[in-house]
Amino acid sequence: MGDDSCDDVSDGQSSGIFEKNPSILTKSEGATSENTESTPKIQYTLTPEEAQLKALELQKKLRNERERCEKRNELERERNRMAMGQAIQQQRELFAEQERKRQIEETCKMKMEWEKEKQIQLDLLKKEYKEKFGTDYIEEEDVAEELSDNKRRQKLASICGRITVKYKDSKDVLCLCIKILKLYLSNIIKFPLEQRYKTIKKSNATFSNKVIGPIPEIAELLVYCGFKETDTEFRVEGQAKIYVMSCAITYLDIILKQD
Repeated sequence: MGDDSCDDVSDGQSSGIFEKNPSILTKSEGATSENTESTPKIQYTLTPEEAQLKALELQKKLRNERERCEKRNELERERNRMAMGQAIQQQRELFAEQERKRQIEETCKMKMEWEKEKQIQLDLLKKEYKEKFGTDYIEEEDVAEELSDNKRRQKLASICGRITVKYKDSKDVLCLCIKILKLYLSNIIKFPLEQRYKTIKKSNATFSNKVIGPIPEIAELLVYCGFKETDTEFRVEGQAKIYVMSCAITYLDIILKQD
């Protein structure tokens, strides 16, 4: 159904006017000046058939115009419906992505809390073992190179839990270290084929003074992220462990958000 403007004149109205007054449609020939009295006017009155034909032509014109108007209105309504549908879909996708990220962050946060508690219990065990047997408790160590990505992720959560507790009174130092470390890892994730991003020199002043110097545990974290440590550098050989590094960044973000 179109706008009101499309129905100003109906077919029936136009037909009735011509049928009742066929003489109102005329043709004039010759001069039309009022001042020229000598020139006679010749006026032609339409026959009923001609008047009917004119009425039909007008009806057809009005009908075509109304149909065009209705089509324009329908197209406009359809465009509006499509735009609204796209906006709703985009909003749903945005909410779904936000919820997914929230759930991932919540899961990682719970994992870190669990690892922190696990570390506290392990420290108590070591203390009791030392007091009871007079010797240090020796943990069974995992070889980083042989661990699955899921095991590496668990180790990263444990490390992040430890440094959160250990450096809780040095928040500024810890946050600066984490921000720089995140930059190292993010560059590898963005450019996994660029070897220059996959090598960290131990002699680098920023890395030495602001990362591994104040927080030595970062060396262990890098190893579980897939770096191989040598005397002079940390290097990723072969394919980077993008998933593990992404998990590390998530854990580090959680530390930054803690009060």
